[in-house]
Amino acid sequence: MPITETAGAVERPRFVSGSLLRHVCVMAGTGAIGLIAVFAVDLINLFYISLLGEKATAAAVGFAGVVGIFHASLCIGLTIGIAAVVSRTVGAGRAADARRIATSSLVLMAALSVVVGSGTAFFLHPALQALGAEGETARLAQRYLAVTVHTLPLLGVGMACSALLRSIGDARRSMTVTLAAAFVTAVLDPILIFGFGLGLDGAAISAVVSRMVLAAIGLHGVMVKHRMLGRFEASRLGGWAAMRLRSRRWPGRRC
Repeated sequence: MPITETAGAVERPRFVSGSLLRHVCVMAGTGAIGLIAVFAVDLINLFYISLLGEKATAAAVGFAGVVGIFHASLCIGLTIGIAAVVSRTVGAGRAADARRIATSSLVLMAALSVVVGSGTAFFLHPALQALGAEGETARLAQRYLAVTVHTLPLLGVGMACSALLRSIGDARRSMTVTLAAAFVTAVLDPILIFGFGLGLDGAAISAVVSRMVLAAIGLHGVMVKHRMLGRFEASRLGGWAAMRLRSRRWPGRRC
């Protein structure tokens, strides 16, 4: 249900009517499946790499997965806030504000994930050493991460779009965003790793393509299907954050 304004009125939000239990069960269930799919990508990579029988390569993917979990956790934390704020604004019938917040959320997610993802590339060696990776394993893990860390913005934007879709009650499409990425990985891994003989590099390429699919499907749902994005206003982004901070400090004060 797009959050569009017709004849001066805003469409009735989905979560303000119907069974509360049904809303909770549907959103929690699809959210759990979608979240599992995010981490399933690394698990699928590890499974196919392990079939090569090269212990150092399999261990390298395992260490790289630990770094990937840190990145994914950052994105998950941001998506929780995105869904909470946008869904509340939609429920209040403020469609224009919801669009502005949705746009600002995507920009913020992209900016932070660029800094964190590409910034990690400068600290791969010490980070892997701190995790216990040594020798050939550390070298292979660094080679894998040197490709995947720079695509964190794709993962972040895709997950942010999934959260935006959840905020308007489109549970199925939100779940499909992350499931599609896991499906692409499951299909491409054996083709690239074994079919083209790329091994670890094939797993890295598969991870990059799956994140591209994740972001593409998410953006299609947000921009084309529901038209949730509005004009980005940098000044309002800072003002909105300050307003939220003041409201937390003085709950009884209107901002």
